[in-house]
Amino acid sequence: MNKTMRLPILTTVLVCLAAQMTQAEVFFSDAFSGGSTINSGTPADPTSTSTAYQMLSTKTQTPAPAIAPGDLLFGIPSTSSGVMEIQALFATNPMALVMPGDNIQLTIVFTNTSGIFPASPGSSQLGIGLFNSGNIVPFAPLPGGTNVTTRLTITDYTEKWQGYFGQIVSGTSKILTRPSQASATDGWNQELVLSGSSSSTARNQATIASSASTPVSLNTGEAYTEVLSITMNDVNSLAITNTLYSGIGTGGTVLVSYGGIAANSTFLTGGFNGFGFGYQSKVAGSASTIDVSSIEVSGSITPVSSPPAINQQPVDVTVPNGASCFFSVDATGYNVTY
Repeated sequence: MNKTMRLPILTTVLVCLAAQMTQAEVFFSDAFSGGSTINSGTPADPTSTSTAYQMLSTKTQTPAPAIAPGDLLFGIPSTSSGVMEIQALFATNPMALVMPGDNIQLTIVFTNTSGIFPASPGSSQLGIGLFNSGNIVPFAPLPGGTNVTTRLTITDYTEKWQGYFGQIVSGTSKILTRPSQASATDGWNQELVLSGSSSSTARNQATIASSASTPVSLNTGEAYTEVLSITMNDVNSLAITNTLYSGIGTGGTVLVSYGGIAANSTFLTGGFNGFGFGYQSKVAGSASTIDVSSIEVSGSITPVSSPPAINQQPVDVTVPNGASCFFSVDATGYNVTY
């Protein structure tokens, strides 16, 4: 028996969108006076000025995480190896970079309250990243606290996030991928912006770019600004840079700046709605504490609103029952697939 096969294309037309004009804007800006929370058991959806910050740490959270106008504080005690970071959504749905020149950047102003890159920091790391959450929220507090360690089994949440992060060390700083993690019986699969530990940082990361060896030493009590910027330069190709400035804002001295291209096997996503920021201590004798004074996500993204033009519809094909066949369609528009 022969059977005529007709390809339904309605759903294809609905998901293929054409680009319009790009405009710059601030997507998220938080100075912690608009209702943001830290380690909430019932995290609220993000707004343009607030979100639910969840803290991940492999050590006791000391001092206790706190949030107040102009100050998001978190840290861990003295340790020879410990991880701490904040994780949050800045939008409910990912914001897509769709045309060359589209860009998004995460700007974090913080104070090195104590222990962040002392004069001899060893292989300590400062990490900052942007991610596609896949509409999955960070974890809520767990029984006994919010620490994520190798003794806890946690699935989903930021385990499924994927994106890119900049890592500053006192040697070779890097831009790395952070792929979605496989479920495991320990806590490393929830970590976003650090690397190198077999027990407490994410795995299967790939290095996009490495900087020249750069000594880094941050003064206790002083403010710094870090900016992670991601720009689309071609289809499935992103230019990523990470820059650390002294002082509040980008007018201070550039302490570290480096970047690279994510393409081919290192291109994971072009959409972003989550971020992470944290520190890995590799120096015993000093507690590590960060006070963040503001977080902003801004950029220029091409709005996408109208369907593409279908130049040639698929043609009906008659094949024997159970056999395969091939359809094709020709369309004009941005990144059209079916």
